[in-house]
Amino acid sequence: MYLFLLSFLISFTLSISIIKFRYGLDRGRDSKSHAVHSDEVSRMGGIAIFVAIFLIVFLYLNQYTPILIATFPIFTFGFLEDRHHMDITYVKKIIFLFLSSIAITYFSKEYAIDGGFIQLSTDINIEKYIAIGITLISFVGFSSAVNFIDGLHGYSMGVVLITLSIFSYIFYNNGLLDIFYFSILILGAIFGFFILNFPQGKIFLGDMGAHFIGFIVVYLSIYLTNHTDISLWFPLTALSIPVIETFVTIYRRRERKRREGIQFSISENGHLHHLILGFLKKYLSVQNLNATTSSIILLWHLILNLISFYYRYTYEVLILIFLINIGIYLCLYRKLQQYRIEDEI
Repeated sequence: MYLFLLSFLISFTLSISIIKFRYGLDRGRDSKSHAVHSDEVSRMGGIAIFVAIFLIVFLYLNQYTPILIATFPIFTFGFLEDRHHMDITYVKKIIFLFLSSIAITYFSKEYAIDGGFIQLSTDINIEKYIAIGITLISFVGFSSAVNFIDGLHGYSMGVVLITLSIFSYIFYNNGLLDIFYFSILILGAIFGFFILNFPQGKIFLGDMGAHFIGFIVVYLSIYLTNHTDISLWFPLTALSIPVIETFVTIYRRRERKRREGIQFSISENGHLHHLILGFLKKYLSVQNLNATTSSIILLWHLILNLISFYYRYTYEVLILIFLINIGIYLCLYRKLQQYRIEDEI
């Protein structure tokens, strides 16, 4: 509780300071077609979270310092985008993400070896390299996933808070106290930002914050499966909404580039949360529709996480839940996309 409160206070205080001094203001709807806000708001919330975590790790849990140092490439390109609004191509982002992925995998020695129906061995070189490859792809992919869903007040960090709370319980219940303390201080730092981001959106996470937190979640996911009897299907299923969103976004943007020649890295408003927001806007008359939409998706995520937690030791059921959630997601996405097209006509 001490670590949680301390990281919360540092993150909250820094976030308040960033808001007060209007540091790193984002561009609103007039400058960004995919934006759902009209006011200029700072998108430097990720710095508040990063500094809070780094300070406490340095003071109390310095065994995790290399993990945070590994994320410096993410900090670099994220800061350039958030503070100076530099449009960095996705290829360059991938390079930075892979640098951080290689570093964090090297420092942690945590590889994705337990896939439920397949168990890789680090004692066999070919299997070890396969595990490392899966690990690197997981880091790059999920950090991008958190960034893709970071479009509404509280959405991305609400997803992380729910899932990491369950992770923390599992760590504590399995006697993994060091990683439990690490996850608790992360929760505190995120919550210090979250209460200012949700529901009013007084500060935004930014690309740096989204990619950084995505990396930490992957690290904790792999650590959890390597040190308990739970397979990788548990975190994959619990976090399946942002995972599915990533694959849908990749497909949509590749098709957009093929048809219209627009670069992959250029943001757009075709994400599921944009579609849900547009649909609700026609039928609901509420003061903060942005936060209302986030709450609906987070309720979906919470239910999914509770079900996944209940079946956390049965990878066959987790795979089934994952596949069912893909079906729900794609059906909802298709219906809302059709609605948007009909509404525009």
